[in-house]
Amino acid sequence: MNKNTTSTNAPSHLVYVVTGEGESATWTQVAAAWKHRDNDGLNVIIPPGIMISGKLVVRAAKTAS
Repeated sequence: MNKNTTSTNAPSHLVYVVTGEGESATWTQVAAAWKHRDNDGLNVIIPPGIMISGKLVVRAAKTAS
């Protein structure tokens, strides 16, 4: 494992493409991200075949209850 990544398999953040603005915006999850151990960066993994253009938003992942 890279020394900059954490040892957990669960992503710390999710990545979305956001189209539109405000209440009418559409958020589509396109990737996941994992924090570096030093908290100074993220590794973003985009699945094969995903074509991305537009505004990307990275949000902290919420754990399932």
